[in-house]
Amino acid sequence: MTIYEAVARKTPRPSDAASIWSRLQERLNPANFRPERDPGVEAFTVQDPGRPPYEVLRQGRVLSYLRLNPEEQFLWGLMDGSRAVKDLIIAHFTQFGTLAFGRVGAFVSYLQQRWFLTDRPANLFGGIARQLSARRPMVLWQQAMSYVFGRVFVIRGIDRFVDALYRGGARWLYAPPMLILYVLVAFAGGALFFHQVASGQFSLLEAEGSRAKGAGLLFLLNYVAIFVHEMAHALTCRHYGAKVNGAGFLLFFGLPAFFVDTTDIWTRPRRARLAVSWAGPYSGLILAGAISLLIAAYPDLPVAANLHRLAFIWVVTLIFNLIPFVELDGYYILVDWLDMPRLRPRALAFVRRDLWRKLWRRERFAPQERLFSWFGTASLAVTVGLVLLAVGFWQTRLGLVLGELWSAGPAGRGVAILLVSVLAVPLLTSLALAARASLLMGARRLRTWWERPRRATVRDRLAMIRRVSFLDPLPEEARLEMARRLTSLRVPAGAAVFRQGQPGDAFYLIRSGQAEVAQMRGGREEVVRTLGPGDYFGEIALLGRVTRTATIRALGTLQLLVLRKGDFDRLLAPHLAVSERVDDAIRETEDLRQLPLLAGLGPAELAEVGRKLRREPFAAGAEVVRQGEAGTRFYIIQSGQAEVVQERDGVARRLTVLGPGQYFGEVALLLDVPRTATVRALTPLEARSLERADFEMLLSNLLPAIAMEAELRVEHSRAAGPA
Repeated sequence: MTIYEAVARKTPRPSDAASIWSRLQERLNPANFRPERDPGVEAFTVQDPGRPPYEVLRQGRVLSYLRLNPEEQFLWGLMDGSRAVKDLIIAHFTQFGTLAFGRVGAFVSYLQQRWFLTDRPANLFGGIARQLSARRPMVLWQQAMSYVFGRVFVIRGIDRFVDALYRGGARWLYAPPMLILYVLVAFAGGALFFHQVASGQFSLLEAEGSRAKGAGLLFLLNYVAIFVHEMAHALTCRHYGAKVNGAGFLLFFGLPAFFVDTTDIWTRPRRARLAVSWAGPYSGLILAGAISLLIAAYPDLPVAANLHRLAFIWVVTLIFNLIPFVELDGYYILVDWLDMPRLRPRALAFVRRDLWRKLWRRERFAPQERLFSWFGTASLAVTVGLVLLAVGFWQTRLGLVLGELWSAGPAGRGVAILLVSVLAVPLLTSLALAARASLLMGARRLRTWWERPRRATVRDRLAMIRRVSFLDPLPEEARLEMARRLTSLRVPAGAAVFRQGQPGDAFYLIRSGQAEVAQMRGGREEVVRTLGPGDYFGEIALLGRVTRTATIRALGTLQLLVLRKGDFDRLLAPHLAVSERVDDAIRETEDLRQLPLLAGLGPAELAEVGRKLRREPFAAGAEVVRQGEAGTRFYIIQSGQAEVVQERDGVARRLTVLGPGQYFGEVALLLDVPRTATVRALTPLEARSLERADFEMLLSNLLPAIAMEAELRVEHSRAAGPA
């Protein structure tokens, strides 16, 4: 069910046929939708040391999790079904002092899509598309191959088993004396393990003189190690009071791998999250140390060689999982420690796009950029090293095993063929599918370039230019020429279009995809708004080479249209009068964006608000509003100062003095009540005013687009494993 259908359900049926269209319009207006919290949603307050508390929501029916910032937490508390979306926008404005049409509307839409509200989503068109695509032979083949590589099989309800195991005795594994014992065993046993490996006492790849048996034993013991690894994640998750949402296995290139879903640990503090990630590799280190101590005490044990193999697997798993440059336990430990979600994709995007340019220009690196440089470069190096190591291992070791199997007769040859098929067929199939997808994409682009007339592309660009408010003064021929001069730019996910502090010389239009606008505040980067198709940014650079005031980063693959300042200047050279009007419009937009009240609005929202705001100058001493008169207009001070005076019992008292960026009369947007105070200009004052009727119109104009395409959010969730 869409947000429009939800509004229709909650609005009474019209009784007057003559007003059916006006009533229908009112029903379909998302501003009138009254969101109501699902009573099954649980809220958890998480307190990390040295940081302000935050709230995490859990929808147990579909296992959705959402971390709320303070603004979202405030809005969530108001969603009891009694307030419409427009009421939430006004409440947010009253509480935080900013107009946030997009953020509030997108937040409500996101909550509905993830089942946090009582109104359920239903994607009918998506279901039809899946049914139609399921009939295609290639889709059927891809589904069949998904069972061979990457197919996940999940078992729900595992939490009861883990809870019973924990209560049945596993809880004593977390007693303080045991924690001390683990450290001693890990250090002493670890030293003995490396001594045993160096001495060559045991052969890893040979069992009873056979490499095939040795490889088979390693293969089977690996699953014992993985089971213990994942069970350690699950029990530690239970120890900290979180649920284990599920467990299961997946076929990874034909080979099964186990996993547990510990996403629920996000409802617990950072210490618990770190402990759950560390528990898997640490359990292997403890058991490997215990085995090494046992072998040292009883070297003639019949199973000593197999126990050594198991200890070796646990140590290798420990090392591999703690490499922070691969998205396994070590990576999540680092992300939780730094509190920096999406560290790996952001770092890799920085290395691919920004690192070399900054080195070439000898620009200074911000602290976060130094982290991205180090982490991204190390990730690439480790990835290449692991690939080369794997290739070398399979070439040397697997070749010997296959040779031995092939010479062992028909049965051995059958096992060798099966082994090669399990490893090679999924890999070759995935490569073939990737090649086919690349060829099809290339063919579509070539066909589009060949068959689609150039004028159609220009027409699409022209339509986007017409939606840019500050370009309204341009004559049609100038807009057409601008459409021809726009160049395309593709920005991969996680990469920055430009960064705060860099010089700017271009203006950007978003053709497809979404981007986040981030600014450095208090030494940390904060996302202030999200931009989508049709939005634009960087227009102030068209006035001159200025320093960028924010970082623009692609959330997904971002397709942009770019206009360089040089092309813009040449375009406006024949139109001097128009050029001045465009420059004034850009400065006007930038002035509005500097007002804290409007700082959170996107370009389209800001342009719509700018059209409704009316500029009003007042001389020093003039009364802007008078106590007791009817209030229908809201004011934002752009320059100058004003005093707020309230008269009570015949005595006038100055309450406060307002300056640029501050506002008054907001009650006029909420209620039809008299003014509660007089506001008088202390200096020549310039203000922007907004009528209540215009504010209602803004809600009606902006929220439908927001409801149709909610902002992209990045969830902080993950499951531990597969190891």
